[in-house]
Amino acid sequence: MLYRSLAAVIVIFWIAMSALLLRSELGPSDSRLRVVPAGHVMKLLFAHEQTSDLDIYSERLRIGHLRLHPHVRKEDGARILEFAGNLQLTVPGTGRHRFAWDGSMEMTRLLDVQSLRLGLTMRDLGNYRVELTFLPPENLAHYELWSAGVLVEKADFPLDERGLQAVVDKLEIPPDVVRMARGPKSAKPAEITALQSSIEIHGEKIDTYLVSIRQNGQTMIEFHVSQLGQVLRGTTILGYTFAPDELMP
Repeated sequence: MLYRSLAAVIVIFWIAMSALLLRSELGPSDSRLRVVPAGHVMKLLFAHEQTSDLDIYSERLRIGHLRLHPHVRKEDGARILEFAGNLQLTVPGTGRHRFAWDGSMEMTRLLDVQSLRLGLTMRDLGNYRVELTFLPPENLAHYELWSAGVLVEKADFPLDERGLQAVVDKLEIPPDVVRMARGPKSAKPAEITALQSSIEIHGEKIDTYLVSIRQNGQTMIEFHVSQLGQVLRGTTILGYTFAPDELMP
């Protein structure tokens, strides 16, 4: 059961990243006054290299943490976004458990994604760790499964529908999980947009950029970014919210 749950997370993440990484731009341009290029907001992250430490909440219960650290690699100017965190989730049949993750995204100066690495660890049952590496320029994904520090299996897959089906077959994922993650067959690629906005913090109005990721017109996640490139507050379609501890109401 635990292995199957972990495998389901892999497939859902695979589908989400395939939709995002294969896009050639960070959302369409728009001439309306309040709309700004999403790429401009991304550039802010790396211009100021500010770390964002965010607590994750379900309603008012703290269930995890997320840390984002953008920086520019001096050797070649590559943009690196490192992330790490943890989340407590209920796994069917086994109760509530803590997942930890770490990883990084590497982009060129023009913000073209070169690689995305994700490690997902669950230590309290089986000490499993999954490592996924996406390489969009090579249309390749690499997968590794570890148990108690021992490599159980690894494989390479093309980063397309054929590769996804190979992952599903290899991990024996139930078809209903794949259908849930995929959504309608007519689903469009994810759309990333940014608007000039503001939020009120301790009675003071702060100018921000509101970044939204939408799928088929439905907002999957949206979050406010400060003028210095820090993530201040956000919400997800699953009902989770995230913000620095001092900014939670």
